[in-house]
Amino acid sequence: MSGDIYNIEGCNIAAIGDEAKGKFLFNGTDSPLTSASLQSAILSIKEKMGESDELREFIDDLMELTTTRNRKVIGLENKLHDGNRDDLIEDAIYLKNKFERKVAKNQLFISEQKVYVQTLAFICTVFNNKILPLIRENQTKKEIDSEIFDKIINEVHKALIHYDNTFTTELVRGMLFYLTGKCHLIWR
Repeated sequence: MSGDIYNIEGCNIAAIGDEAKGKFLFNGTDSPLTSASLQSAILSIKEKMGESDELREFIDDLMELTTTRNRKVIGLENKLHDGNRDDLIEDAIYLKNKFERKVAKNQLFISEQKVYVQTLAFICTVFNNKILPLIRENQTKKEIDSEIFDKIINEVHKALIHYDNTFTTELVRGMLFYLTGKCHLIWR
């Protein structure tokens, strides 16, 4: 690991391993997963837009997050059903599609792609390290949903709203379901 801002651990992105799950490296130091660290990363992206050498890495990272992971493809609806979360299916499909449209609309904007990489990786890391253990401990849906809101939706929204005031909490939920549909998140 080189320790630069683009190394995000805990979420199978590009060639990055999962040996240090739960850590988010920013400027070579371990920082807690918070909206402040995500916001700092986003601000750094905006400052570094002129550095084209890093562009290819980010496109590769985004491709990793926007393609289906090497798991059996069964679709978002079946993934949530398998996780006993049928109550989320209708909203999940709608919100995932809404986020997919935003990604497609902004695919030519490099700064947007970089923000998506940071944000999707943050969501993946927090879900896999904070939410998935709760699911596997058979916590109630209410407890799990509360943690998802506190640890993911609210934190990501707080960071993104400073970057782009069109990001809503519903769009963040769409990102969560987008990652679920692409097999990066498992609900069981």
